[in-house]
Amino acid sequence: MESINPRQRGEPSIFCADGPPVSKYRTARYHFWIRYHCQEALKKAGISGYYRLVAKHKEHIDNQVVFPRLSRRESVYRILCGRLALVNTLPHAVLPWKASESLALGRPLIIEQTPLIEMPEPFKLEKDVHYIELIPQLGGFDATGEVDYGAGSRVYSKISLQTFSTRAKWLQSVLTDHDRIDYMTQNVLRYSRDVLRKEVVADYICDQARKLIH
Repeated sequence: MESINPRQRGEPSIFCADGPPVSKYRTARYHFWIRYHCQEALKKAGISGYYRLVAKHKEHIDNQVVFPRLSRRESVYRILCGRLALVNTLPHAVLPWKASESLALGRPLIIEQTPLIEMPEPFKLEKDVHYIELIPQLGGFDATGEVDYGAGSRVYSKISLQTFSTRAKWLQSVLTDHDRIDYMTQNVLRYSRDVLRKEVVADYICDQARKLIH
């Protein structure tokens, strides 16, 4: 299994100019480094929060960069302590399960880029209403490519460390706009109350199944 803590092994970041190339064969490293650089940029921008890269595999845990997973109770507590939750979407460019957890708890999201998948109604999320896009318009995605073709299913664009820094400073200014954050929070709470309900999810699944049958 490929290590998900390449920093522990002394490997260079794939986002550095002299780092290794980004490809579909280095997905795990892309996943690690973008999380790492996002975290470091936000810290340097003075954005307070609970920063934690976690892993379930003990050999990857160094208790400096990568830590053991939190318990469910502790994870929920940490989300509720914050105003927003950062979830990493790249390279896959889809929302991970942590996004649903944060939305259910009433916390707007910060994501690197709007997911490539199209979310159906009523589950569709809106930029600047339910989430903030940290690094928009990364490019590199080929909408005409086959699914098994790297750029046809993932975003592998390199991001300069300066971009991480610039966008983190931009985010810091956004977070000072309390009216904007309150507006997003109210919309996410409404989404949690009206959409993330067992009845809504079950009815949608049954409706789609009926359409396929007929």
